[in-house]
Amino acid sequence: MKLLTSKEMAAADRATFERIGVPSRAVMESAGREVVAVIFEHFNDLLPLGVGVLCGGGNNGGDGYVIARVLSGLGVPVIVASIKPLDQLSGDAAANALAFQRLGGTIEVLNEDGWHEGEFFTQLDTLGLVIDALYGTGLRGSLRGLGAELVSAVNLVPVPVVAVDIASGVEADSGRVEGPALEVELTVALQAPKIGHVVYPGASYAGTVVCVDIGVPDSLPEIADVRRELLTEASIARLVQAKLCETAETHKGTRGHLLVLGGSLGHCGAAKMSACAALVC
Repeated sequence: MKLLTSKEMAAADRATFERIGVPSRAVMESAGREVVAVIFEHFNDLLPLGVGVLCGGGNNGGDGYVIARVLSGLGVPVIVASIKPLDQLSGDAAANALAFQRLGGTIEVLNEDGWHEGEFFTQLDTLGLVIDALYGTGLRGSLRGLGAELVSAVNLVPVPVVAVDIASGVEADSGRVEGPALEVELTVALQAPKIGHVVYPGASYAGTVVCVDIGVPDSLPEIADVRRELLTEASIARLVQAKLCETAETHKGTRGHLLVLGGSLGHCGAAKMSACAALVC
């Protein structure tokens, strides 16, 4: 499974939109619906209590508006809050915010003054689930101001949180956490896992990571040519199986003696020593 940076994922997104011709809004719709499917699979019993969706001003927030609209259309009680004034939204995020409103949904705009007294946060501890669609993979450095206050407040409430792509406060390309970050129950990685899902300390905020296909082809060079891969139980099983005896006639002269698995870039000493010891023997 390819392990991508935010720039690599953005390049694959652009190739899907510009070279293949898939509309960006169609991909955002797919992302939102895939997140909803994961939510129903993992938190179905909590949905009647209601879902709170926290939206930012970029594409991650646009995903959040899709999620809110789809959940509402399925009869799930939904409340939505945005950290960006709605008249400052643009592109697909603005279109999906408007679509949610046209379905009858309301969006509470949070600001530095009095955010904790609004509908979203006064109802927060009664909800079954919170969706983090604030920052996504675009965050660099630490959360500040309103974002930091919101994340700290949500962490104090015993309500499970689902992150869209990556938990707010975690850098997608490094796993660094330089300020407050949401401690989520589950992360829905869009199309591919990111470095921040598996490198600490970011990995400790991710909870269970579920990767979903949002319609960006893995065959694109922008993804296929990435050499960085996440080893999973399934991928290791395939690798080992390829090296195992296939028939009764297979022997060491046709398949080799030893497969050494271990090490990562810059930390291959033990694997090299094991391989050298096997050569000596």
